[in-house]
Amino acid sequence: MGTLFHHRIRHANALLTIAVTLCFHLFCFSQTSHADAYDDAIGWNREGEYEKSLNVCEEQLKDSNAFNEKWYLLGMENAMQLGRYERAFEILQDGLEDRRVSGIKLYPAGHRVALFNNKPDVAQEYLDRSAPYINSIRYSKVTPENLAYLGDAALKLDVDPRVVLELFFDPGMKASPPLRESFLAAADLALKKEDYAVAENTVKQGLQHFPDDAELLFRWAQALAGSGNNQMGEMLTKTLKANPNHVGAMLMFVDNSIDAEDYGQARDLLGQIKTINPNHPDAWAYEAVIAHLHSDHEKEKEARDKAMSTWTQNPEVDHLIGRKLSQKYRFAEGAEYQKASLKFKQDFSHARIQLAQDLLRLGHEHDGWQMAKDMHDADGYNVTAFNLMQLKSVIDDFATIQNEDFILRMDAQEAAIFGDQAMALLQEAKSVICDKYDIELDHPIIVEIFPNQSDFGVRTFGMPHNPGFLGVCFGDVITANSPSSRIGRNSNWRAVLWHEFCHVVTLNLTKNKMPRWLSEGISVFEELQRNPAWGQHMSPDYRQRVMRNEMTPIGELSGAFLNAESGEDMQFAYYQSSLVVAFIVEKYGMDALKNILTDLGEGIPINDAITERTLDVEELDEAFIAWAKAKASKLGETLTWDEPDPNLISAAEMPAELEGNPTNYYLLIGTARQHVQNENWEEAETVLNTLLEAYPEQRGLNGALYLAAFVAGKQDDTVREREYLEKLAAIDGDVSEAYMRLINIAGDAEEWESMKLNAERFLAVNPLSAQPYKALAAASERLQDIPTAIKARQTLIKLNPLDPALAHYELARLLHAEGSDEAKRQVLMALEEAPRYQDAQRLLLTLVKKESKDTSPARQEEIPAEESEPIQKDVIDIEMQKRYGLTPAQISTQPSIPAEEQPQSQEDQ
Repeated sequence: MGTLFHHRIRHANALLTIAVTLCFHLFCFSQTSHADAYDDAIGWNREGEYEKSLNVCEEQLKDSNAFNEKWYLLGMENAMQLGRYERAFEILQDGLEDRRVSGIKLYPAGHRVALFNNKPDVAQEYLDRSAPYINSIRYSKVTPENLAYLGDAALKLDVDPRVVLELFFDPGMKASPPLRESFLAAADLALKKEDYAVAENTVKQGLQHFPDDAELLFRWAQALAGSGNNQMGEMLTKTLKANPNHVGAMLMFVDNSIDAEDYGQARDLLGQIKTINPNHPDAWAYEAVIAHLHSDHEKEKEARDKAMSTWTQNPEVDHLIGRKLSQKYRFAEGAEYQKASLKFKQDFSHARIQLAQDLLRLGHEHDGWQMAKDMHDADGYNVTAFNLMQLKSVIDDFATIQNEDFILRMDAQEAAIFGDQAMALLQEAKSVICDKYDIELDHPIIVEIFPNQSDFGVRTFGMPHNPGFLGVCFGDVITANSPSSRIGRNSNWRAVLWHEFCHVVTLNLTKNKMPRWLSEGISVFEELQRNPAWGQHMSPDYRQRVMRNEMTPIGELSGAFLNAESGEDMQFAYYQSSLVVAFIVEKYGMDALKNILTDLGEGIPINDAITERTLDVEELDEAFIAWAKAKASKLGETLTWDEPDPNLISAAEMPAELEGNPTNYYLLIGTARQHVQNENWEEAETVLNTLLEAYPEQRGLNGALYLAAFVAGKQDDTVREREYLEKLAAIDGDVSEAYMRLINIAGDAEEWESMKLNAERFLAVNPLSAQPYKALAAASERLQDIPTAIKARQTLIKLNPLDPALAHYELARLLHAEGSDEAKRQVLMALEEAPRYQDAQRLLLTLVKKESKDTSPARQEEIPAEESEPIQKDVIDIEMQKRYGLTPAQISTQPSIPAEEQPQSQEDQ
C-alpha cells in the first residue's frame, strides 16, 4: 500500500508539474501574443492605419487577459483620430470601470475625449481626479510615462509651465531609454507658448531617439511655420511620408493653400481629411473660412455649426477661423471671431494674443496694448506677449508727429532729421492717390517707422523675424523699416511709403477683400506713376522669365508670393502683378481697375469681377501673356539672349567666347565686368558702348550704365561719366553711389541745380547722412533758396557734425540773411564750441550792433571811433557771459584758435 501510495503521489506531482508548466507556457505565449499584437497596433497607428489599429484594440479589449491600460489608451486615440468620439468615450468608461487599470493616465487622456462628447462637466471631473496624482509626485515614485500624461493635466490645472517641464516632462526625456511621449509633450508646451526655437530644439532631440516619427516631424513643421521658416513644407512632406493619413499635416497644407488662394486644392485636401475623420472640427472650420472669403455666409454658418457639433463650446474653432481671416487682412472679422472664442474660454491664450494683434493692426491701440499687457501678466512665458510688451516700451519712446490725416511715430532722433520729409511725402500720397481712386479717408492713418528690424518684425508679425519686407500695410496701419535698419539700407524709403499708402487706399476701397497679387500690383504700378525711377522694371532676368513662359496664371498669382523659393522669385511676383495691372489699365482703362476694386468691396469674387470688367480670366490671361512677351522682346531686341552654361564658361573665358557671339547679352556684360576688374579701360569702353547702344536703360550698380560711368571716370572723361550717371539716376531710385558722384561733379562745375537735385535723390535713399545735406544747403544758397538752405543746415546740426562750431556759424549766417532772431543764438552756440572763432565773433558783433541800433540809435552815434575795438571786445564778453555764465577772466583764458586753424565755410572747403 505504501509503495502504491507513494507511486500515486509521485504521479500526481508529475501531472501537477506538467499542468503548471503547460499553464506557464500558455501564459507566456498569451503575454507574447498580446505584446506582438500591441506592437502591430501601435505601428499601424503611427503609420496612419487607424482602422486596423482600432480593430486590434477592440479584439484585445474583449479578451479578459488584455488588462493592460495601453489598450484603452490606444483604442481611445484611434477612435478620436477617426472621429468616432462616442466610441472613444465608451472605451474610456470601460477602462475607468476596469479595477485592474489605474486612472493615472486615463483621467488626463479622458479630458479631451469628454469634451468632444460635449461633456464639459465630466471633462473637468477628470481633471480634478488627476489632481491627487499630480500632487503626489513629490513624495511617491511615478514613472516617467505616467508623468507625461499627468503633465498635460497639470498645465490645464494652471500649474506653472516651468514646473511642469522640469518635473513632468524632463524625466521622460532624460530616461534610459527616453520616452517619445515626453518629447511630444514638451514640444507641445513650447508651441503653446509660441517659443518656436525651444520647440524645434526639443523635436530635434526627440528625433535622435525616434527617427522619422511622424508626430515629432509634425511638431517640427509647426515650429518652422511659427518662426516663418520656409522649410515647413519640406517637413510636412516628411510627416506625410511617415504617416500618409496625418490629419494635422494635411490641415497645414490646407492652410497654405488658402494663403495661396488655391481654394480648389484646399477643398480637395479637406475632402481627403473627411474620409479619415468626417467630424474633424478644424476641417469644418477651414470650410467656414473658405465660405467667408467667397461671401457665402450661409455656408460659413453651416460649416461652423458642423465644426462645433461635437463640442459646442470649443474655443479652438472660432480662433482658427478668425486667425485665417486676419491672415487675409480681414482683421475686423477676425477680431470678432476671437471675441467669440473667448466667450467659451476667457483664458484661451491663442485667442487672446491674436485679438491683441488684430486690435493693434486695426489701429485700436489702447485696447490692443491693454490686452497684450493682460496676456503677459497672466502668462509670462508667452513669447509673443513678451515681445509685444518689449515693443511697447520702444514705441513709447518714439516721437509722434500728428495731424488730422496721419499719426507718424519714429525714433526721436530720426524724427528730428527726416520726420517732416516723411510727413510731407505721406500728405502728397494721400492727396494724389485718394483723388485718383475717388476715395475720402475720414480717419487718421497710423504710420510707424522702426530703426530696428526686429521691432518691425514684432509689430508686423508678432515675432522678431522679418522675411525681407521693407514695409507692410494692414489697412489703416503702416509699419516700415527705417533707412537706418539693416533691411532698409539702399532702398528708397519714399517709394516704400508711397507703395504702402497705396495699400491703404485699395484695402479701404475693397474693405480688405482683395487678393494679394492685385494689392501689390497696384502699389508697384502707382510707384511707377509717381516716379519712373521707382517700382519694378523689365530686367534681363524678368525678360527671360517672361519669354520662357514662367509667369503664373492670373488666377493663381497670389500663390507666387507664398511659394517663392528665392528673393528673385518673390520680386518677380511683384513685377508680374504690376504688369497685369498695367495691362488692364492700358487695354480697358483706369475705370475698369477702379470698378474691379468696387466689386471686390461688395463681396464679388476676384475672377467674377475681372470677367465683368474685362474678359473671362482665362482669355485675359492669354491676352496678357502675349502683351507681356511683346513688351519683353523689346528689351535689347538686337541682342541674343542665350544664357551660357556657367559650368562650361568661366568669367575669364567670356572675352574669348564673345568673339564667336558678339551680340550675346550675357557674354557682353560678363566681358565688360571682366575688363573693368582687370582695369582694361579701353576694351571695357568698347564692349559697353556696344551693349548700351542695344540696351540703353540698364539699372543697378552692376549694369552697363554704371560700369560705363566708372570707366569714363577712370579715363578722366568727366563729361561722359556725368552723362551716364544722369541717365542712370533718372531711371533708378536706389543708386546712392551715383547720386553722390553727381553731387561732387556738379559742385566742381558749380552747377547748383544738378547738385540740389542729386542731393534730394540721395536723401530719398539715406536721409541720415550729412554729406547730401551739406550739398543741399550750399546749392540752395547759391540758388537763393534760403529757406531750403536753412532747413538743410538745421538738419546737419542734428546729425552731430564733426565741426559743430562751423555748423552753427553757417546756420547763423543764413538766419541773419533772413533777418531771423535765431541767428544770435546760433552764433553764440558756435562760440561756445570755439570761443575765439573770428568769423563767428564778427557775426556776433554785427548782430549786437544791429540790436543796439534798433533799440538806441542815439547811443551808437556817441561811440568814438578810436574806442570801437575795446567796446567790441566788451560786447562779445558780455554776450558770452549772459549766455553761459562766464566771467571776463574765464573768457580770456579760453584757448585761441590760430587763424589758419579756424573753421572754414562750406564754400571755402
